[in-house]
Amino acid sequence: SFPTRRSSDLTESDESATPSGEPRRTFAAYVLGPRGAGKTRLLHGDDAPSSDSGTTPSGAASRAVLSEVDGQRYVLALHELDDKTDVLPTPSTLARADLLVVMYDASDPASFVAAEKMHDKIADALDADGYDMPPCAVLASKADLEDASLLAAANRFSSRHGYPPPVSVSFATQSPRVTHELLVRTVINWSPRTRRGGVLVADRKSTRLNSSHWNNLV
Repeated sequence: SFPTRRSSDLTESDESATPSGEPRRTFAAYVLGPRGAGKTRLLHGDDAPSSDSGTTPSGAASRAVLSEVDGQRYVLALHELDDKTDVLPTPSTLARADLLVVMYDASDPASFVAAEKMHDKIADALDADGYDMPPCAVLASKADLEDASLLAAANRFSSRHGYPPPVSVSFATQSPRVTHELLVRTVINWSPRTRRGGVLVADRKSTRLNSSHWNNLV
């Protein structure tokens, strides 16, 4: 888990550099969404259990993956949250994440509704404790089965919150490593950044203007 400091305790050194001044190469992301959205496959790739195996890999809730972006190696620590999770991380922990990933099954309207409810629950919890939402990415999994009307709803959701447009992914045709790179690039390119209430957040206008890099990566 991450340090649970309140927003008033955060300093400029938390933005993008280590204490030695070197650029950060380790990022933390929470992947939230209902069961069946593809979160475990995102974390574990080809090591994920099949849907009918009835088994869960050891340490399924968290995994660190390596990703190379523009010749630099990064560590992306992925933490899985689903709609059956009884106890969510504290708001201060969530606020310090580099990225929240809202993930849903693009072929299942109920999956999107559940993912949206999870997002709103977390947003309300952060707001109640005086925190802003971290940068947020929206992933529509199982794109090979995608429902066009559902994608329109996801686009409206992203636009309403000032997030980049949802990205469609299919682990049936594409390695999760490509999506890992996308998520790392999202953290790196989420700029310029501003602070509200002491918490590092994105300039939403800039994010919308530069969101085309998402679709160029998948």
